[in-house]
Amino acid sequence: MPSADVEERSGRFWWTRVGLRAWLLACGAGVLPPIAAGLLGYAAGRGSLAGGWWLAFVAALSGVLVVTAVVGVLLRRIICLPLRDIREACRSAAQGRFDRLPEEGHPHELGEIGQSLRDVFHSVQQDGNDAEAMRKQAFKEAHKAARALRRAEREARRAETAHAEGLEAAASRLERVVEDLRRTAGTVLDVEREAGHAVREQRRELSEAAELVERVSEAATGVAVNASRAEEFSQDVLERVEHGSELASRSHEAVARLERSYDALTENMARLARETTSIEQVISVISDIADQTNLLALNAAIEAARAGDAGRGFAVVADEVRKLAEKTMNATGEVGRIVDSVRVAAKDNIQGIRDAGGAMGVVRELVRDSGDALKQIETVTRDAEVQVRDIASAVEVQAEDAGRIRRMIESTCAVSDGTVQATAQSCRALESVTNGVEELQGIVEGLRRDGSERSGEKPPREADTAERSARRVRTSSKQAVSSGSSEMQPVGRSRKSNAEPRESSECSSMTSGKPSWQPAPA
Repeated sequence: MPSADVEERSGRFWWTRVGLRAWLLACGAGVLPPIAAGLLGYAAGRGSLAGGWWLAFVAALSGVLVVTAVVGVLLRRIICLPLRDIREACRSAAQGRFDRLPEEGHPHELGEIGQSLRDVFHSVQQDGNDAEAMRKQAFKEAHKAARALRRAEREARRAETAHAEGLEAAASRLERVVEDLRRTAGTVLDVEREAGHAVREQRRELSEAAELVERVSEAATGVAVNASRAEEFSQDVLERVEHGSELASRSHEAVARLERSYDALTENMARLARETTSIEQVISVISDIADQTNLLALNAAIEAARAGDAGRGFAVVADEVRKLAEKTMNATGEVGRIVDSVRVAAKDNIQGIRDAGGAMGVVRELVRDSGDALKQIETVTRDAEVQVRDIASAVEVQAEDAGRIRRMIESTCAVSDGTVQATAQSCRALESVTNGVEELQGIVEGLRRDGSERSGEKPPREADTAERSARRVRTSSKQAVSSGSSEMQPVGRSRKSNAEPRESSECSSMTSGKPSWQPAPA
């Protein structure tokens, strides 16, 4: 809460206290002196003995009226307004401005805390309304006592003998008023104690909620760290997948080049097969020529044998030609066998190349499938990286929200501590008021006993005791008002501002003009 708002509220509360004290002084100065003067004048006219009794009676009645007024203001300032301020403080504490209740939609623990706050302050507000009704009843009883006092004065003017009876009736009514006041104070004290117990229970639940939020914040921080690591791992995997995609692309290009080499090799082997066929044809022609040459050499040898000595040289040539033809045939056969071996090897190579071509097709399909798979992996990895980054951002936001919730709960705990202290002080002040009421009850009993015995002068000791009791009750009431107001000052600004005009109107209506219960002049 800004310091300017605190100073402004402190100033407003100071002026409220000054107004309350001024009202009390006005009541004491404007109401009690006319009553005392009238009764003293009447007592002076009737004799010193009766005047003493009237002086004691006036002192007691003045103390009761002051106590009634102070208790009424005390009930309003200590019970109703502080409870409303506590409710406004808890509402505004949920958002850090002390003007609203915690919003719904949070996790279950926080929702239960909000529901507990609403239930607790609803109960306290109901008790405050009951206390206000009791205060009004106390004021009504006070006015009844004042009317009884006027009737007693009229009876005292008519006859001295009826003085004791009027005093007895007034004492009875005053006793009932004191009894009602004691019951009201006891009820308010019980309400204060229950409110203190509820606030302490609320403080304990808020402490547990703060511990739970702390654990949630730590868990969110751990998740954020793990998400950051997962994001780094996703980036590493993405780099490796990109490298694998590049290798798959290069493999695909290498397979394409290998396929082109395979096609060229297949074409060369086919051309080799065709050349082998041409060589076989040439060998066949050479073999035919060798056969023809062999036949010609044989015919030449036959003709040389027929010629005798003349054909001997020709026979030698024919024999050499025959041998050359045989060598040619042998060489042609050897070349044919070699060509057959080359042809068989070429067929085997062609079959192997065809098998390699099938394997190349399979490799090409595998490389293409590998590239597609790597691309899909890359896409999935990128999506996973984006999701992990989003998760990390969301977890960081949740961690910050948990921290803000923890700070709001700590602020609410501080307000609850102040409420507990204010409730304790209010209980002590109400106990003091109860003790004062008990003393007033004893004084009323003494008045009744003495009035029934005689209508003579009352001892001054009773008047002094009544005056001291009234002063003690008034002091306790002021302390309760000041302590409760000082504890509740920073809380519920809007409620306080709405309650101040109503309080001032009540004070003005009680202090303005001549009171209806003022006795007639002697």
